[in-house]
Amino acid sequence: MNNFSDDAIQAGIQKVLGAKIIPFADPNGKVWFNIEQGNDETLAKLYSNQKIGALDALEAIKGMRQAIFALKRNSGNGRREDGYNR
Repeated sequence: MNNFSDDAIQAGIQKVLGAKIIPFADPNGKVWFNIEQGNDETLAKLYSNQKIGALDALEAIKGMRQAIFALKRNSGNGRREDGYNR
C-alpha cells in the first residue's frame, strides 16, 4: 500500500528505518514522498522510539531535502520570472 507525505524529515527517518521512498512533484510543483514499502512497519518503529544513528538520519533527511530542490528546479517551479533561483 502506498502512502504519501510532504514531510522530508519524516520521509528521511522512515527511509533509515527501512521504508522505500520515492520523491515526486505533482503538476503544481509540490514535492511529495511516496512511501512504497514499509510505511506501517516504519511508523510503528518511529512511534515506539526505536534508536537510529544520528548521522544516518541526518544524511537521509538531507537526501530528501535535496530531492525537493532538484525536483523543483527541474519542474520550473523553483524559478522566478527573471530566471534566478528562489
